[in-house]
Amino acid sequence: MAFNELGLTEDQFYSMMPRDTYIMQGHVIRKRERMWEQTREIVAEIHNMAGKVTKNNLRPEEIKKLSFDEPLQFPQWDKDDAINLIDTLTTKVIWQAS
Repeated sequence: MAFNELGLTEDQFYSMMPRDTYIMQGHVIRKRERMWEQTREIVAEIHNMAGKVTKNNLRPEEIKKLSFDEPLQFPQWDKDDAINLIDTLTTKVIWQAS
């Protein structure tokens, strides 16, 4: 995302830590998605109330998909996966310490 989209000058942008830039980008993206969320709600209401009573009402999610529409998928871990991960991490730590 360009620094002008964040409302920053070039000097402000380059003086920020990458973490702060990432957080600021998240806020800008979420703000944009909230505007889209409002827009698609209004469009769906107008479409559904346009004088036609049908069973095929339009849902806001059908107009535009947003990042928070899909539920988060968390990885499913079992005991073997956990043991393999621990073995891999301890091997790397021991190898780097030597």
